[in-house]
Formats: sequence, C-alpha cells, structure tokens
Amino acid sequence: MGKTVAVIDDGTKTYDIKNKYGKILCTFSFNPSDTGIVPRYEEALKNINAKVDAIKKSGKRKEEMTAEAEQYIKEQYDYLFNADVSGSFFSVMGPLSLLPSGVLFSQHVMIVIGKLVEEETGKRIKKLNDRISKYTKKYHE
Repeated sequence: MGKTVAVIDDGTKTYDIKNKYGKILCTFSFNPSDTGIVPRYEEALKNINAKVDAIKKSGKRKEEMTAEAEQYIKEQYDYLFNADVSGSFFSVMGPLSLLPSGVLFSQHVMIVIGKLVEEETGKRIKKLNDRISKYTKKYHE
C-alpha cells in the first residue's frame, strides 16, 4: 500500500546570485516571508558582534581569529535563514573578504538579501490586500 503525500507550499524560493558580469556565483533557497527572520537577524547580529569581540580578546594569532570568526559567521547565517545558506554564499569567498567598496562580503550579502526579503514581502502583502479587498469591496461601496 502506498503512502499519501501532501505537498505544502511553504513559500520557499530559490535564487541565483550573480556577480556584476552576470556569472552565477551560487544558488540558495530560503523563505523570504518567514516572520521569524527579523528576530533571528537581530539575534544573529548581536551574536556575531559578541563573538568577534571575544575573539579579539582571546590573544590568538590573527589567522586563528579569522578562521574562528568566519566559521561563526557562517553558522549565524544558517541560523538567520533557517537553512544551509552559508555553503552557497561563502563558497564564493570568505565572509570577512573585503570588497572594493570597503564592505565585508558577509555584510554585502546581507544587504542584497535584505532587499530580496523586502521586495518579496511587499509583493505578498499586496496579494493579501487585493484578496481582502475582493471580499470587502461591497462594504465600501
């Protein structure tokens, strides 16, 4: 006897991340309208800052401090997105790599993904409002 399988659309989307020349650097999936992403973002940012401060005070060699900080940032990105995204993002370059703009690669990734989250959330809110208006229109006439 076969099992019945139910498929739920949880809102997960897959994105190709390209460089400025159009080359696909990585592909990752996450749910951009996950309401837990904002509190996880705040917690991850706090965790990263605390860890970096602790690492700086550890007295370890610079190479050890960098490796420890990068590993921790990767773990926090996975926590933030509630998915294994660090393997995709940071296969391109390390999280502490400095871009020509003077921004760390991990910060740049966060800025780009933040825009995706805002855009997708805006689209979904518009759909919700359109659906609500459809049912409440008669009360506004």
